[in-house]
Amino acid sequence: NYFKTKDELIVELYRWIKEDLNSYLKQNLKEDLTIAEKIKNIFCNALEWGLKNEEKISFIQMISYTPNLMLIPESVLEEQSLFHRSLLKEAMQRKIIKDLPFELISLMASSNFFATLMYLRTLPKTQRQKSLPKMYELFWNMVKV
Repeated sequence: NYFKTKDELIVELYRWIKEDLNSYLKQNLKEDLTIAEKIKNIFCNALEWGLKNEEKISFIQMISYTPNLMLIPESVLEEQSLFHRSLLKEAMQRKIIKDLPFELISLMASSNFFATLMYLRTLPKTQRQKSLPKMYELFWNMVKV
């Protein structure tokens, strides 16, 4: 594909990477799980995807913490996070996770995800998978009621 501007390229690359991640998460999600189990499934699968796709995650991180995030239209950001946000909102409504401002919970989940991913990258590959349950437990203890 040809992009007229660097900004167009950034927006499309962001959209493509987030679609790839969301597709992976949805494909690996069993519908018969409880909300808490779905959150765990998504968290652990997102970490696995992130470990397999380091360049893609690095791009998302770069965009998330720079003025380039302003290039991504709000509609694209909402579309790409709808899957996660709706699950978190439902968990809040059902009093499964803490009743805090939604944006705070969302930022805490995102920050924890990226921090956990960075930590897992420091471990030998043979220890990463074994560490996922403990990493999830840290996250869950932060948000659960």
